Amino acid sequence: MKSTFKIFVVSAICLFASVQIWAVENDKHSLFGEKFAKRIIIDLSGDWKYSPDKTNWRSVKVPSGQDEDGELWHRKTIKIDKKLVKNKSWHLFFGGLSENIEIYINGQYLGKWLGGMAPFWVSIPRKFLEGDNVELEFKITGKSGLAMRSDEFSLGASKINSGLLRSLFFIGTANTWVSKININSDYDVLKKQALVNFEIDVANQVNKQITNQGKLSLELSVYDGENRIFTKIKKIGKISANHKIIKYSLNMSKPRLWSASAPNEYKLSLRILDGSDTLSALIDSYDKSFGIKKLAETGSGYELNGKNIFIKAVDYIEGFGDQNKSLTRKQIEKDVRMIKSLGANAVRFKFTPPHPLMARLCSEYGLLMFIDLPTASMPKSIYSRDEVSVRLENLSKMYFDYYGGESSFAAWGISWWPNLAKKSLAHGQNYYKILDIKGIQSGISDWDLNNGMTIVEINDKLMSIEDIKQSLEKINSNSPIALDFSSHGDSENNNGFSDNLSIDYRAHRFRNLYYLSKTQNFSGVFVNAFNDYKLQYPLLIGGAEDLFLSSSGLVSIDREINLAYKTVQSIFNSTKEPLLNSGNTIADINYIFTVIGIGIVLIMMFLFNRLRRFREYFIRSLLRPHNFYSDIRDQRLISLYQSLLLALFVSLTLGIYIAELFYYNRDNIETQRFMVFGIQNIEILVNLFSLIWQEVLFMILISATALILFFVMSAMLKVFSFWVRSRIFIQDTMTIIAWSSLPLIFLLPIALFMGKMIQNAPWVNMFFILILLFFLLWFFLRLLRATAVVFDVSAWKVKFLGLGVSLLIVLFPLSYLQIHYSVVDYFKYYVTYWL
Repeated sequence: MKSTFKIFVVSAICLFASVQIWAVENDKHSLFGEKFAKRIIIDLSGDWKYSPDKTNWRSVKVPSGQDEDGELWHRKTIKIDKKLVKNKSWHLFFGGLSENIEIYINGQYLGKWLGGMAPFWVSIPRKFLEGDNVELEFKITGKSGLAMRSDEFSLGASKINSGLLRSLFFIGTANTWVSKININSDYDVLKKQALVNFEIDVANQVNKQITNQGKLSLELSVYDGENRIFTKIKKIGKISANHKIIKYSLNMSKPRLWSASAPNEYKLSLRILDGSDTLSALIDSYDKSFGIKKLAETGSGYELNGKNIFIKAVDYIEGFGDQNKSLTRKQIEKDVRMIKSLGANAVRFKFTPPHPLMARLCSEYGLLMFIDLPTASMPKSIYSRDEVSVRLENLSKMYFDYYGGESSFAAWGISWWPNLAKKSLAHGQNYYKILDIKGIQSGISDWDLNNGMTIVEINDKLMSIEDIKQSLEKINSNSPIALDFSSHGDSENNNGFSDNLSIDYRAHRFRNLYYLSKTQNFSGVFVNAFNDYKLQYPLLIGGAEDLFLSSSGLVSIDREINLAYKTVQSIFNSTKEPLLNSGNTIADINYIFTVIGIGIVLIMMFLFNRLRRFREYFIRSLLRPHNFYSDIRDQRLISLYQSLLLALFVSLTLGIYIAELFYYNRDNIETQRFMVFGIQNIEILVNLFSLIWQEVLFMILISATALILFFVMSAMLKVFSFWVRSRIFIQDTMTIIAWSSLPLIFLLPIALFMGKMIQNAPWVNMFFILILLFFLLWFFLRLLRATAVVFDVSAWKVKFLGLGVSLLIVLFPLSYLQIHYSVVDYFKYYVTYWL
C-alpha cells in the first residue's frame, strides 16, 4: 500500500512538472523585451554554490557579485526531461558577468568566453546533455594585468566585482531557430522615407532523429505601434547547413519616428514554419522591437530627425546599495523612470555597458544611450599592447552586436586616447571622444575618425566658472562639444553653496555649468552622476566616513533624491528652480598648524638667544659647514642633546609642512590622482586618506617617521665607518645627520602662511612642492659633504656612493611598480596632461 502511494505521488509530481514545462513552451515569454513562442526559458537565478578553489563550496544567490580576486567557481544542477533534451537545441544566455568564463556541462569542458559585462549567447552541443540532470559549472576569472589597469585605474572608477552579476537563462529552442537579428535603418529627412535593413541568422542543429520532411519557411511581419500589420512576407528555403543568413530591406514612407519625446517603435515578428503554405507547424518565433531615427552631426551640434537637439544626459553607474552591480528588474525600472522624470533625454553608461533590461527601457521611455568602452585614463603605450587593444576590439564588437539594434542607441564612448585628447587647458579637464555608430562598424580600428562629440570633463571643484569659461574658449574642435561635470561632497552638508562640500554647492555648480553650456552653444551636458556608487579606489574628497563611496550623485546609492536632483530637474524641464542657500564663506584655515609652528619658532628663538653653544653651532653649521664638520672629525665635543633637539625640531617642521600640504589639497583631484598611481596599495591609501582628515595625528606620525629615519640614517653611517675603517661613534653620526638637516628648519616660516595661499590660489601647490624638494636636496648634498669631511674620504667617492645608494633605493620600488602597474607610463602621461 505504501509502495503504491509513493508511485502515485511521484507520478503526480512528474505530471505536474511536464504540464508546467508544456505551459512554458506554448506561452509567449519575454527575455528583456524580446518575445518568443515555442521556446523554453529557464531562469537560473536563485541558489547556487560557489567556491574559490573547488573544495569549500558555499551558498550564494545569483545574480550577485563577490569582492574576491582570482578564480571563482559556480555550480548548479537542473533537472530537465530527457525528451526535451533530445527534441530541443539548448543555449545559455548571460546578461553580463565580470570578465572571462569557462563553461563545463556535466563535467565536460565546453569552452572559454569573454564576458566584459556584455550580454552573449552560448549554444550547447547535444552530446554535453546526456543523463538525467544537467550540471552547470562555471569558472569565472576577473580581469588581471593591463586589462584590469585599463578598467580600474581612474580616480572615480566603479568598484570591480567578480561573479555572475546579472541574470542568466537556460533556453531551449527548436532545432531550427532564429539565432540573431540585426536591424539598421536610414531615414531621409527631406524625403521623409526610411530604408530598414533586416539581417536574420537562421541556425540549424543537425539531429539524426528529427528531420524536417517539408519545406521550411520564414514569415516576416512588421507591426506598427498600435499592433497593426505594416507588411508581411515569406522567404522559402531549405536549411541544410549550420546556419543561413537571410536579408530583407523594407522601404517605409512617412514612418513613425523614434525620438526622446515620442519613442515610437515598430515590432518585427519572425516565425519559422514547417510544412506547406496551407498547413504548417510553428517551429520558432521571435518578436523584436525597433525604432527609426536619424541622429546627425551638424558641425556645432546634433539633429534628431531633422530637429536640433540639446543633449541633456546623466552619467549612470550600475549599482544599488549593498547589491553591487546586481540590480533587480524593479530597481532598473525605477531608475529609468527617475531619469526620465528628471527631464533627461540621454544616458551615458560609464564603466560597464547597460543591463539588457535597462537598454530596452531606454528605447521604450525615450533615452538616447551613450556607452563608454572601458578605457579609463590609459596612456598610448598601454593601449598599443595586444592584451588591451584586442580585448577592447572584442568588447566593441560585442557591444555593437547586442546594443546596436536598440532604438535608443546613439554612440560609443572612447575615453582618454592621447591622439584624440587635446592638451588640457586647465586643471580638472579630461577629454573624451564619443564616436557615432558609423565610426565603429568595422571595429575599434576606426577610433581615430574625426566625427563624433568631444566631451570635456570638468571635475575640479575648485576651478571657478570664469576660469572654466576662459579655458573652453581656447578649445579648437571641429566636432560638437559637450560638458561633463561632477562635484563631490557631503549630501548631509547644508552650509550653503559657499561651502565647496555642501549639497547647495553641487546644485549651484550644476546650474551654472548648464547655463554656461547653453551660452557657449555647446551640443549638450552630461551630469556626473545620476547616482552615488561604490569606488575601486578610496576618494579623499568630502571626508565621508565611507572613503569608497562616490558622493557625486543626484540621488544616493539607495536612490534618495537630494537638492541637486531637484535643481537639475528644474533646469532640464525649464520650471521654477529651488532656492539655494548661499551660506557664509569661511576660509578653511587650520590654526593648529599655525599654533604649533609659532610654538616651535619661539622655542628656537629662546634657545638661539640663551644658549651660546647652540647659537654657535647654528651659525657655523649653516655658514661654515666645512669647519663645523672638521670639529666632528677631530672629536671636538659637540653637545649631543642639542643635536637631538635640533633633529626633533626639524622632524616637527617636516610634519607640519607635509601634513599641511596634504590637508589643504583634500579637494584637489590631481593630487589624489598622483597619490593613487604612486602608492597603488589600497590599504595604504585608505589609512593615508583617513589620516589626512586627522591633521594633528597625521602631523605627529610624519614627524615621528622623520625622526626614526634620522636614527636609521645615523646607523647606516656607522656601518659605513667600519667599511672605511674610520673611528666614528654613533653620537657623531647622529650629529652629522641632525646638523646636515638644519636648512629644513626654514620650511617652518613658509608653512605658517602656506595654507592661506593655497586656499586663495590652488595653482601654487606645485610651487610649495618644489620648495620642499629643493630643501630636501640641500639636506642630501650637505649630508654627502659632511660624510666626506668627517670620514676623511674623497668627496667624489662619497657623492658617487651616495647617489648610487639613493638610486637603488628609488629604482627598486620604481621597477616593481613599473613591472606590475606601469607607473612610469602613467606618470609621463599625467605630467603631459597636467602641464
